[in-house]
Amino acid sequence: MRFSDQIKMALSSLWRRKLRSGLTILGVVIGTVAIVVMLSIGIAQQQFMEEAIGSSRELQDIRVYSSGMIIGPGIRDDGTKKLDDKAVAEISALPHVEYVSPVLRIEAAFFLGPYENMQSIEAYSREYLDDLDWDFEAGAFPAPDEYQEGKLPLAIGKQFNYQFYNTKARGQMGGFWGGDPDEEQPPPDVNMFEDPVFAIFDTQAYWQSKFGGQASGDGETSQPVKAPKKYLVQADAIIAPSKLGYSEFDFGIYTDIEPAKEYLNMIFKGKAWPNQPQTKSGRSTGQIIYSQLVIKSDSIDETMNLTRSIQELGYQANSNAEYIQQMQESYARTQTMLGGIGGISLLVATIGIANTMMMAIYERTKEIGVFKVLGCNLKTIRNLFLLESGMIGLIGGMIGLGLSYGASYLLNHFVGQGDDGGGMLMGMMGGGPGQANSIIPPWLALAALAFSILIGMLAGLLPALRAMRLSPLEAIRTE
Repeated sequence: MRFSDQIKMALSSLWRRKLRSGLTILGVVIGTVAIVVMLSIGIAQQQFMEEAIGSSRELQDIRVYSSGMIIGPGIRDDGTKKLDDKAVAEISALPHVEYVSPVLRIEAAFFLGPYENMQSIEAYSREYLDDLDWDFEAGAFPAPDEYQEGKLPLAIGKQFNYQFYNTKARGQMGGFWGGDPDEEQPPPDVNMFEDPVFAIFDTQAYWQSKFGGQASGDGETSQPVKAPKKYLVQADAIIAPSKLGYSEFDFGIYTDIEPAKEYLNMIFKGKAWPNQPQTKSGRSTGQIIYSQLVIKSDSIDETMNLTRSIQELGYQANSNAEYIQQMQESYARTQTMLGGIGGISLLVATIGIANTMMMAIYERTKEIGVFKVLGCNLKTIRNLFLLESGMIGLIGGMIGLGLSYGASYLLNHFVGQGDDGGGMLMGMMGGGPGQANSIIPPWLALAALAFSILIGMLAGLLPALRAMRLSPLEAIRTE
């Protein structure tokens, strides 16, 4: 019997039992829609995450932290390796390191009239600053050949000026005052980009002089601490906010670490910098302890391996790649769960197909007996029933796939599209305005169709084998 004839007979058999076939196909449709839509939601969730992190520079960044505490003339030895220039050289020698940027936090107090701001200046290597690729709302961070001797190059965040608070205003304890028109206090009248402000870098001496602290002298005498010298500083650039509307750099102040070291040496003139190792006489030991190191790997794929290599050297290191890996594992579990929920519906549909085909065997026992008496090959009889069950899966899969695209369209255009740009589903997925709630890639459509055919044929395998084992004579005598 030709294959085309087998297909015609299978279709004819399904058509003769339209109601039963239709209900069985409906089960496959529901199962296909359930599994495709569930997986499409998981795929949309994962794609959003990949797009959000795919362009992230920080995936190649590794942060190394120090827990050593500066106390008096030395550093408390807590068993961790100190982040000094030796550490920079040691980590730089590892494979897949593009550069190592020390992070030096310089405590400073800024003043302009009644306004004051206590904040640390963060100094990074020039490589790291260039890698940040900042957009500037005003001005520009100077190139190394544009640095001026005796001047600290500075870039400030968009909200840095609002960190100043009025020391003469009642009720204010400092912090951020955003200039809300409904608030009683006006915004700080400070613009560090347009006008210079005074800065004190010896903050310890500043607080001691302000609150009447004493400095130890020779013998048993002590002397009041003099107010430290103030220096004029001015921002060279204002960092523009990111497209997301916020940035980790919005409230900070930043500089290049090399001119920062020269500037501190000029200010302290051989004395130890604040929070740095010093001799008993208060002189600098020549060692600089950094608060952090930022290491950039030469590829995203090597970030995790490089992190482990740094940890094996005895440093406390972590990277966003670890977080991303955890997120990917979490999304994979979510997709498995969503696919499993849809798979239950297909399992029920599989049982329905098997039941339909078993009923077909009982109803067509005499027909099977005639085929055998006429010399029909057993494989042909098996193929007839496998084709019939496979067609149930194919038809149900095609209809289910079409309905899945329709459901996906509804999810993307009518779910979570309120005024706030996000609904329950979108919030659950962690997305934002414009994000697709459901994505059906071509591979998912093809896989769903192939799977529906496969489960149909598997469901019809047992009935087909039963048809092959029927005795011809008994089958013919069956009423």
